Amino acid sequence: MSQPLDCKLLTRIQLAEILGVSLPTVDRRCREGALPFIRLGPRQIRFLPADVEGMLSRLRVGQHPGQGMVSQ
Repeated sequence: MSQPLDCKLLTRIQLAEILGVSLPTVDRRCREGALPFIRLGPRQIRFLPADVEGMLSRLRVGQHPGQGMVSQ
């Protein structure tokens, strides 16, 4: 992520850009329950930056010193 997340709510498009993924990926993660969201109306959802950071923390690999991805 090039910009730090702040406290304003994020749209699906903004979140997809921040994460570098497609809108269908954002939608799938929501359906799976892996990405919490706020429903503002029947067709409007938003995301709290803190929830996104929490999801990323759970997905992070190699949090301990000496672990992580191995370059080839």
